[in-house]
Parts: sequence; C-alpha cells; structure tokens
Amino acid sequence: MKKTMVVVALAGILSVLWCSSLFALWDPPERRSGTVDVDLNEPTYNVAASGNTVWLVWNDNRDGAQEVFYQFSTDGGATWSQDLRLTDDDDTPSYFPSVALSGSDVHIVWGDQKNYYTEVYYDYSSDGGSSWKGNTRVTTVAC
Repeated sequence: MKKTMVVVALAGILSVLWCSSLFALWDPPERRSGTVDVDLNEPTYNVAASGNTVWLVWNDNRDGAQEVFYQFSTDGGATWSQDLRLTDDDDTPSYFPSVALSGSDVHIVWGDQKNYYTEVYYDYSSDGGSSWKGNTRVTTVAC
C-alpha cells in the first residue's frame, strides 16, 4: 500500500514537471493586428495550422469599418506575410471570420452586412493563401 502511494506521488510529480516543460515551449504572445480597440469579448480572429504553416484571419477597423484580414506564416509563426484585406465594404461591417484547410486549399468564411442583413460570405485560395478567388455570398436572407 505504501509503495503504491509513493508510485502515485512520483507519477503526479513527473506529470506536473512534464506538463510545465510543455508550457515552457510557448513564446510570449505577439500582436498581429494594428487595431487597439478590439472588443476581446467578441471572437474576432481564427487560426489554422498544418506542419509549420499557420493561417490567421481576423477583423479590425483600421480602415474605418470592420473588415476581414488575412496573414500566413510558413515557419511556425516566426515571420509573417504582409496582411491582406479580404473584404471591401467600407460602409458595412465584416466580422467573425473562420479559416479551414483542405490540402493546399485555404477556405475562409465570415459574416457580412452588404445587403443590410447579415449573410455568410466565402473565399478560398487554391495555392496556400498566395492568391484568392473572390468573395461569394453563400446565404440569402428571405424577408
């Protein structure tokens, strides 16, 4: 019984040490957006990764309206591409972007109020995010 307790205690200590060493591998957070007045209670960003490549989408209002932006990193986040604005609606907000991967295809969806009602829009890249096909509305709100 005493030997079992010692083994359990050692296993607990080893798991704490192992887990804390995993957390030590994380770098400090790095700011990717130029906007300082983002509501942190809102899900305004999304990330996807495969191997060392990381894709990041977010919305911010640096141009006067909430727009969706995109960046990618091919070295695990050490360096990043120039950010690219994917939406073009200066008068209506674009928000809640999400990114998904399928091979070298990058798929992004977001909410947009181009037609007064919130609709879901989609864009994709077939070359890992180097070029984009253009915004497509995928929902229609019936009034």
